[in-house]
Amino acid sequence: MEFKFTTRSYQERAIQSAVKLFEGQPTTNQKLDISYSSTTINNYGNQLFIDDNKLLKNLNDVQKWNDRSDAPIKVSEELEELDYSIEMETGTGKTFVYLKTIVELAKTYGWKKYIIVVPSVAIKEGVKSEFDRLQQTLEEECKQSIIMSNYDSKNINNLDTYYRSNMIEILLMTMQSFNSDNNVLNKVNYDLEVEKPIHLIQELNPIVILDEPQKMGGEATQTKLKEFHPLFMLRYSATHKELVHPIYRYTPIDAYRDKYVKKIEVLSVYGNDIKDIQSYVEVVEIGNDNRGDIFAKLKFYQNNKKGMKLVTKKVKNNFDVFEQSNKMPEYQGYKVKAIHLNERTVTFDNDVVVEEHAVTQNKDDIMKIQIYETIKTHLVKEKALNQEGIKVLSLFFIDKVVNYRDPEDDAGKGKIRKWFEEAYIELTSKQNYKEFSIDNLENTTDVSDVLSAYFSQDKKGLKDTKGTTKVDEETYDLIMKNKEQLLSFDNPVRFIFSHSALREGWDNPNIFQICTLNETISETRKRQEIGRGLRLPVNQQGERIQQEDINVLTVAANTSYELFAKGLQEEILDDTGLRTTSVPVVNARDKKTVNLRKEALEHPEFKKLWGKINKKTKYSIEIEDKQIVQSIVARINQDGFKIEPLRYVIRRTRMTSYKDADRNRKVIDSQIGEEIKVQRIPNIIKRIADFTGVTKRNIVTIIKEANIIDQIFQQPDSFVEKLSQIIIEELPKLLKDGIQYEATGEEYQLSLFKDKIEVYKNNKYLSSKLNNHTLYEYVQLDSDTELKLIDEFSTNEKNIKFFVKLPSWFKVPTPAGNYNPDWAIVYEEAEGDRLYLIRESKQTNANYFSVDHLRLSEVQKIEYGKKAFDSIDVDFQVIEKPADIKNGVFPFEKAVYSVENKEKELFLSRRLFPMIKANMKYEDAKTVLPDEFERFSIVAEEYDNYLSENK
Repeated sequence: MEFKFTTRSYQERAIQSAVKLFEGQPTTNQKLDISYSSTTINNYGNQLFIDDNKLLKNLNDVQKWNDRSDAPIKVSEELEELDYSIEMETGTGKTFVYLKTIVELAKTYGWKKYIIVVPSVAIKEGVKSEFDRLQQTLEEECKQSIIMSNYDSKNINNLDTYYRSNMIEILLMTMQSFNSDNNVLNKVNYDLEVEKPIHLIQELNPIVILDEPQKMGGEATQTKLKEFHPLFMLRYSATHKELVHPIYRYTPIDAYRDKYVKKIEVLSVYGNDIKDIQSYVEVVEIGNDNRGDIFAKLKFYQNNKKGMKLVTKKVKNNFDVFEQSNKMPEYQGYKVKAIHLNERTVTFDNDVVVEEHAVTQNKDDIMKIQIYETIKTHLVKEKALNQEGIKVLSLFFIDKVVNYRDPEDDAGKGKIRKWFEEAYIELTSKQNYKEFSIDNLENTTDVSDVLSAYFSQDKKGLKDTKGTTKVDEETYDLIMKNKEQLLSFDNPVRFIFSHSALREGWDNPNIFQICTLNETISETRKRQEIGRGLRLPVNQQGERIQQEDINVLTVAANTSYELFAKGLQEEILDDTGLRTTSVPVVNARDKKTVNLRKEALEHPEFKKLWGKINKKTKYSIEIEDKQIVQSIVARINQDGFKIEPLRYVIRRTRMTSYKDADRNRKVIDSQIGEEIKVQRIPNIIKRIADFTGVTKRNIVTIIKEANIIDQIFQQPDSFVEKLSQIIIEELPKLLKDGIQYEATGEEYQLSLFKDKIEVYKNNKYLSSKLNNHTLYEYVQLDSDTELKLIDEFSTNEKNIKFFVKLPSWFKVPTPAGNYNPDWAIVYEEAEGDRLYLIRESKQTNANYFSVDHLRLSEVQKIEYGKKAFDSIDVDFQVIEKPADIKNGVFPFEKAVYSVENKEKELFLSRRLFPMIKANMKYEDAKTVLPDEFERFSIVAEEYDNYLSENK
């Protein structure tokens, strides 16, 4: 199986954010460097020819471009080091993004030398595996060979190949390979032309990419990173400890809202149907204190900001474990009612009695339940998804290898392995799951055939691990090599066991269940625990599945649902600064099955509605060359097009040490000299065509008609970059005008509506009981806006004659990705006429509906959706509240999205609002922010109107 890769809009924005940081930089092979050097200059090293002011301006422009109210970015006031941060939620393609960024930087600026630094063997193997899958695609895109080599201190001479190669070279390293003076990289080596191997790296000024930089914050690592002499650094993580010059943020809230990761379902051991589980309390001691009072020492879990830990407290009657645990839900009712000295017991308010030196929990019982429930959930999903061509995998993490493989056991099986086999055999003997019994499965003769285990091994045998050793590297190599094989039905393995310390490397998209089996309550960070299974699954063709009812990750937890959900929310707040309750963590114990109302399918109103909207559509794009040229020339004439000439940069440097003077120097003065006359013009037409996809003939016509030929001779590289950017920005507008939809002749079948759907009883976004004018009695929703609307649909029987929450399989194909609208409605007007409507619900953060508050991808899908439904004569609009149902609120007839409008809206709401609060007059405000007033063309009348509206 091969994965099919597509670049999503948020990924493309993250890539372009990094590229835009260096606007004005010509390609490397166009440079002239007259700086002092005592050694031969490596022609393939990276060089940067932009002054500090331009770099800071570029950074600020990118930060403003990506600043959003729901993911704010603070604009940097200074730029001491070229060090930038990109935040991307786990499971959203972080590795894919920085590998694509390397390609774009190489294409745009000609930089060839890169280093990817990771904190562990696990992540290193994951990156290498991802690159191997992507290599052909990346090379086709940049039309160059790309080599990724694993840094190996035992073959240090291979570093010379990295140094001398004229291809795009990526060196993959762990931080442990360089962050000590004792590393081979930092030691004198007489076999190389330089004193130390690291000097080869220094001469190249590599672009350094840090994967999970929050794990590399140690002083030694940070110091050694600077010794690479990086051209600049890019930091990628979901959980930055510090956002250094942030340029882009794709947060957990974004990922869950856009449905680019699985929804999380918590299956707690509490409330199971197998055995009642008590909360963990140990009575350590019962006795008398110095005053003769009876006391007990209790050990229990306490939840705080750093996670959960076992604490021991000396207690007396009325001691409330619930309060002292920081209100962990498991401990409700655990208030000490009586301490019995003679009986040596403690009785709690919930009538639980615990003897001295005893505990309320049996740890083995808890792990057995976790295993049983994980297998059961797996089989339920497998039964549903196998027919969809989706293989289901479950992942178990254990903290002790001996619990899985025990050398003392005759069969070599640990207790966890035995419990798994017992539970699997018991469950598959039941009628519901008999199809998965060993006798009924192909390629299996024993339960061991459905299992695969990955543990590190040294000469002494299997071992517990830290995830950073050589044997761990070999284990990861095996895990990653098997990744695609595990997704095939031909491979019988469906359950995977590995050591907890190796959890970072696991990112198989078809993991639907995760179970961490610890002999204590897991103190693992929740985001780390779920991160291995967040990615969207793929089918047997390697295509991503984007159906909400399928994309659910079940976590078998040994804590309560409430504690898990609260812990996850707190981690998101700590990691991102964003307080949210919108991350969809649901309680598997609250699951409820809702039946399809078969009679509703025969309802005359529904049959008429479905007959109108069920037609599938396809699109084609026809844009005349004349339209392309006119649009882009108009943009150039409107905005202007000026390229600054290339100039010499003259720098004075001072040696800071006589030893190794070429490296120990400091720039003390920098001046911009005379213009450089361009000696050679590259094939700019071909390069622009490669960047944009526009034909060479059209590009020549654009340059002629815009009268910008003379600008080519100022800086050819900047000319290519600027014109390409204008074309790329204008093309989506042309797409909107040139796209045509038509019916395919195919229809969505009623059989696609499931006989049963699952909802969560206590979930915030579960609808109230709905009337008979819809298909299901209850529906799971995504927002407060949808809740308000569905209440109106269900209660307003005068106007709403039928309504349907459209399922995720009801899609409209668009150039911006598949679009799934929200509602189908039969609406009766006052005169009795029926309207058959498709409606999208959106809420914007404004006093009125504002398109500028929507993301570009949302706007594009809505506009394409309008054209698709127009082609089959269906009324489509956007609504915010019930009053909008008939006419909608989206201004389709207008140019609805511009970056300038969005930036102006942000300026008015943030920078200008304090002045309005202070009742500042127009002239005074203009004096404070003259550049912004000029940029956004704010005149006195507009300012006064805004003042009166917002006072």
